[in-house]
Amino acid sequence: MLTPGPGPLRRQPDTFPSRSRSSHADLAETPGQLLDRACSAGLRPNVFHYSAAIKSCRNGGNWQSGLGLLGMMSGSSVVPNVVTYNSIVSVCRRPGRWQLALRLLRSMPRDALLPDVVTYSSATSACESCGQWQVALDLLRAMLEDKVPADVISCSSAISACEKGCAWEAALGLLAGMPEARLVPNVITFSSAVSACEKGRQWQIALDVLGLMVEAGLLPDVIICSSAISACEKGGQWRPALALLDVMRACRVTPNAITYNSAISACSREGQWQTALHLLSVLIGQATLAPDVISYSSAISACEKAGQWQFALGLLAVTVAARLAPNVITYSSAISACLAGCQWQHALGLLSEMQSGGLQPDVISYDSAIAVCAASGKWEAVMDLVSAMVESGMNSFTVARYDHVEQAGSSIDCFKHAALIMLMRHFVDEGPPFTYVDTHAGRGIYDLTSEGALRDSTHEEGVVRLVQAGGLGECRALQEYVTAQLRFSEGACGAPDVTSGSGEVLGGAGSAGGGALKYYLGSPALAKLWLRPQDRAVCFEIADAAHADLQSSLGLVGSTGQPAVEALCENSYWWLLHHAGSELFQGRGLVLMDPPYEPYEAYMAWNLFLLRHLQARWPSSCVAMWYPCTEPLQVGGLYRRLLELGYEEVLVAEFGLRESAVGSLQNSGLLFLRPPPRFEAELREVLLALGRELEDGPLQSARASVFWLPDWARTSGS
Repeated sequence: MLTPGPGPLRRQPDTFPSRSRSSHADLAETPGQLLDRACSAGLRPNVFHYSAAIKSCRNGGNWQSGLGLLGMMSGSSVVPNVVTYNSIVSVCRRPGRWQLALRLLRSMPRDALLPDVVTYSSATSACESCGQWQVALDLLRAMLEDKVPADVISCSSAISACEKGCAWEAALGLLAGMPEARLVPNVITFSSAVSACEKGRQWQIALDVLGLMVEAGLLPDVIICSSAISACEKGGQWRPALALLDVMRACRVTPNAITYNSAISACSREGQWQTALHLLSVLIGQATLAPDVISYSSAISACEKAGQWQFALGLLAVTVAARLAPNVITYSSAISACLAGCQWQHALGLLSEMQSGGLQPDVISYDSAIAVCAASGKWEAVMDLVSAMVESGMNSFTVARYDHVEQAGSSIDCFKHAALIMLMRHFVDEGPPFTYVDTHAGRGIYDLTSEGALRDSTHEEGVVRLVQAGGLGECRALQEYVTAQLRFSEGACGAPDVTSGSGEVLGGAGSAGGGALKYYLGSPALAKLWLRPQDRAVCFEIADAAHADLQSSLGLVGSTGQPAVEALCENSYWWLLHHAGSELFQGRGLVLMDPPYEPYEAYMAWNLFLLRHLQARWPSSCVAMWYPCTEPLQVGGLYRRLLELGYEEVLVAEFGLRESAVGSLQNSGLLFLRPPPRFEAELREVLLALGRELEDGPLQSARASVFWLPDWARTSGS
């Protein structure tokens, strides 16, 4: 029998609801319902009974019932104590309840209570489950301010929160500070720290933390070892990953499937296909373990990177036979493996097999198949694959790592932008309004004193050399190009007088003073200088930061009577194929296609698909497509591809520097579909003049050629 406590509750068998005599329905009652019935029976539960009831909610993870009981206490004038709050905050450790845990902790002073180490630890644990690492650190600081000593549990929870929030540096900072606070890390602490390093791709530090754990006399378990191996995998370090497997065996720690999968994946990243297959065979031979789809996918990826397409397809067949449900990643790796042997039939067959099995190929699947078909010379198949991507609504391109500032003003840009100025002048001189489209506009204006521009200083062998050349003879395009660059750098920001069609050249190359260049005008900025009020421009840039710069840049160039210029933060291919209205494709048009070609085959496939689209939708447009000339076989493949797709009336210009001192791309080409009349002869003159100015005696010579695609086919025997 209970004696009366601080609250006047007396246990009386004939009046208090008894579990021993309850009905089946009573057994389903919650603690709150039992307390409610007790109150209805005239009994008065005290704080200890409420706290016990809330604790039972914690065990069941029922935070709503716990809050309900807290509300009942207020309605019954029962003041909660620290144990009550600790129990309800502990209930909030379930994912997504960290904000509620903080509100409860902050409400304790209203009941004249101060949080203790259990309260703070529970709140920190709630933050841990959601990766709220900054809040977890704030709680640790609050503990110091409240003079509540942190314990291993609160520190471990904060480190785990940092791990889930991918804040490896903060996690290591906490671990390093524990000895000063006289706290001894345990296995959970070290495990969270290693996992934080794994997510941060800090494989060396992960191994160091593992070493500290062993020095502290703690034995690593399979979880921490697997995390360390995964850290090595993410860092592309297959040898340390295998060494850790040996350490596990020496410490009698049994690897699990996750351990083996991480080790196989580490091998796959470096193309160690034989080692990956050996690990897979070891996993298969384990009596208590079985490989899963991740195991086989990683092994297939290893074979793919090593060009072992037969093994990759064999492993895929085993995966299917074992009914392990290969996923999109599995198939994509197998398709990519087909590139080594130009196995385009297998690649297309796997793509079809995916769809038959209910899997939707992703961008990687299609790009891999495109690369295989392109390498096999199956250009129509490439076009069909791009068409399938368009029909399935697959917007494939993301922001490329490439930033044009590294090539701004290079010899490549001199070639490309001199040709652009020639085209702009033709369109302006011929009278009727036209629309200029720049599919990959970049930032518009580039600072040649920035770190990126100075990394290789490619502009020194390009536009700077042209500026230093002074007089450029009778080459109007180069004179206008250099003068536009000088005038902007010197602050004139004026447009050349090209709207009258009078043929007047914008002064001599040195007319703007011949000063040093600080800025470089890219294609959209140059094009805007030549546009008239009746003309229009649509410029695309997919990267947010570069697009913001593009908008600012376009506002800095031009003169009165501004043309209509749009700067869209969009994938140009996707927008032109899906969203461009019919009004865009009316009248004359000039399209510059200048993508980053990362990866080459994917961008080239979309270029050719867009060419086909523009040829059908906008036959009155002229298209200029820039491309890199890195390998003769690749360039020849492009020309054959164009011919097989029916593009015969294409003018080709190639320009480059031999033995360039600059360690960057210096050779490229431009394709012109439906160029203006007389453009070919003018282009030859410009490239000859450009070559003369950029040559540097015996150290560097220029090469330039202009030809029609059918002529190349006859001379090359293609």
